[in-house]
Amino acid sequence: MMKAVVCTKYGPPEVLVVKQVPKPSPAADEVLIRIHATTVTASDVLIRQMAGNLFMRLLLKAVFGFRRPRNPILGMACSGVVEATGEKVTKFRPGDLVFAYGAMSAMVRRFGSYAEFLCLPEEWNLLGKPESLSHKQAAALPYGGFLAWHCVHGRIQPG
Repeated sequence: MMKAVVCTKYGPPEVLVVKQVPKPSPAADEVLIRIHATTVTASDVLIRQMAGNLFMRLLLKAVFGFRRPRNPILGMACSGVVEATGEKVTKFRPGDLVFAYGAMSAMVRRFGSYAEFLCLPEEWNLLGKPESLSHKQAAALPYGGFLAWHCVHGRIQPG
């Protein structure tokens, strides 16, 4: 078991509660991260609040869940230490310091960094943490950094 901040329904910050939930186990291609730091991003707040006009709320609820988030543990950016790896993982070993962003695109994403542990596929946005950065600093990089990278990827050319 592990502790996690769970979003029980859409609404103000008070809908977030700390609960004991099952600790995840890595699949063959996944890395289990013991989270040392995470972030609360603008996207996390928008999803939790589910505010805005009716069309936007319906669209977001169709994607994330109608009565409450399908994945009640929010958060997509984190920094931590590899706790375990699946048998097909080759880039990471237990003890490696990493930071990560749990999305490859708007529809290929995995929430869950508001917890003590998170599993992510090895091939996702998972990188070794620079020694010069604290876990807090590294956890702050992915949201803006990977978002910017997705926006400019393939558009940067020489000159």
